[in-house]
Amino acid sequence: MNNSMEIDYFNKLNEISDVSRETCKNLENYVTLLLEHNKKLNLIGSGTLPHIWQRHIIDSLQLAKYLSKDLTIVDFGSGAGLPGLILSIIGYDVVSVESIAKKANFQKEVAKQLGLKICVLNKRIEDVTIKNDYILTARAVAPLTKLFNLSSNLLNNKHKAVFMKGKNYKNEILDAEKSWQFNYKTYKSITSDESVILEISKLKWK
Repeated sequence: MNNSMEIDYFNKLNEISDVSRETCKNLENYVTLLLEHNKKLNLIGSGTLPHIWQRHIIDSLQLAKYLSKDLTIVDFGSGAGLPGLILSIIGYDVVSVESIAKKANFQKEVAKQLGLKICVLNKRIEDVTIKNDYILTARAVAPLTKLFNLSSNLLNNKHKAVFMKGKNYKNEILDAEKSWQFNYKTYKSITSDESVILEISKLKWK
């Protein structure tokens, strides 16, 4: 990244969260590792590579506005560590749950190289138990009904979730309401006019 681009993205990042130069450097190092490993592991779509900062880094960082650092972030279906690794880089306590071994191993390697205190679990979310108070996150994993089915052992009356959803989110909500009762709030995404941040609470079967 050249100097002018670095300053531009540094300013954009600080509009979202209080990002130090050191943190910005760690984000750059993450991007370097992601691009390097993506050639073999296919961690993110090739079509998004030219816009990796906007499409993946800033997109993930915007979740910070809706997450408390008093809670453990349980990010499932984390893939390349988006948003789990990104949230860890900016100081959140994160448990990243990824069922595909090669992707979980990539996250562990990034955590090692960047010195991150993140717990990466090579498990399915259905098999995970969390002792700390937590909130769930997921990005580009599955439709809302499937997210509920997968995480219902953790997402309940007491705990909340913040899911990143695309242009079909209204239909996903209607479909989920056929089987589930829940409260929700929507917040506009800063990276796409068609996307939202969806906050879910008080989930239970109908």
